[in-house]
Amino acid sequence: MASQTVKFEYDPVRNILFTEDEYLISSERDVDEFLFRYLKKLEEIGHRVYVISHIDGLEVHASLYDYYGKKII
Repeated sequence: MASQTVKFEYDPVRNILFTEDEYLISSERDVDEFLFRYLKKLEEIGHRVYVISHIDGLEVHASLYDYYGKKII
């Protein structure tokens, strides 16, 4: 089972936010909490950045694909 974590590493020289997701999304609440972690980090940085994500540990249940897709746009 995923550990419900997102690891962030920001490289200010290249302006890239590297992420590693270990997250199981099985409800709409999980989607919202997952995306909140990203929004919080991006607000902390305070400007637009490039993002490179390692998502092998991200699992989104099929019933949530539409909800997840609408929220990340």
